[in-house]
Amino acid sequence: MENYFNYEMKDGTYMHLEFADHSITEEDLRKYREFEESLEEFYGAPVQTMVICSADVKSIKTELRDGNSIYQIRTISMGEQDGDQILRELEKRKKKGKKIGEKRLTSLVMTPLMAGETSKEQRFCRVLDLIHSEEVEIREETRLRMESTIYVLAKKLLDQGYDRVAEIAEQCGYANANYFAKVFRDATGMSPLEYRKEREERK
Repeated sequence: MENYFNYEMKDGTYMHLEFADHSITEEDLRKYREFEESLEEFYGAPVQTMVICSADVKSIKTELRDGNSIYQIRTISMGEQDGDQILRELEKRKKKGKKIGEKRLTSLVMTPLMAGETSKEQRFCRVLDLIHSEEVEIREETRLRMESTIYVLAKKLLDQGYDRVAEIAEQCGYANANYFAKVFRDATGMSPLEYRKEREERK
């Protein structure tokens, strides 16, 4: 369960994060519910799923009725936020040599999911460039968490049909495909191609 985004809340319950770049369907809700149940068994505590939706998501279904039971998720839509604007402001600070603190980076990793004129792939590259720049003042733990989120979004790219590891590496800002494969394996426990194959076998 360590490769998933699960956060313990102050009341002892857990928040599980999912990312969606397509319309949320009943089938998705059934998968979320099933995974939520396995998390509750693992943690021995209630779990709530929060789905972060990209600007591409046009239809968001949040409720599943099954007989007398009702299953619900919470959602955050990124469509109303401009990822390019956030990146421009941070890049301007970097160019001037000004330090970029943790508070200013809160929305950075989510910019590829937001609306904007540039492509998601271009925004991934800009995010990675910023979090590894000298001007960014964050703890190493925070930097690693931000990278973990990027790996999860890279897995989304794999789900969408990008077949070659080198192509994914390039889109996520890694010049060396072998290095990308290594960090992907460290984060997920499998290589990008193994992950892709497993996803195809599930379909």
